[in-house]
Amino acid sequence: FPVPYSALALLYTTEGRLAEAREMLDRKDRLPSARVDRFPIALLEAASGNKARALEFAKMGGPNLLARIHIVFGDYDAAFSALDEAIDTRTFNIANWSDPDFDIVRSDPRFARAVERTGIAAAPLIVWGKWPDRQ
Repeated sequence: FPVPYSALALLYTTEGRLAEAREMLDRKDRLPSARVDRFPIALLEAASGNKARALEFAKMGGPNLLARIHIVFGDYDAAFSALDEAIDTRTFNIANWSDPDFDIVRSDPRFARAVERTGIAAAPLIVWGKWPDRQ
């Protein structure tokens, strides 16, 4: 079953344990039922500083993943362009709005505009964890 290997690869990547993350992806790839999982590969390559390879897998994974990888590398204009594409094509992932990787762009006015374009109230997502008082 390949999913746990991908999950462990993501966990190890976020913890900076890149060799272990790569080993989990290698183990997953040896399974007969394994398919290419672009998400953990792109994040691992980004964490390893392999921008070209990270972007290669991110492009294959679609605009949501591409936006995330652009954020990792500080390419915020490209990230918002990818988010706009995801919204325009209705392929955006609602989990992006609360993902910690997006914290660095949360204060950018383009983030609020992107969220509002999806019809979601932006204020709670811009200041993550601070929800408006109910009256």
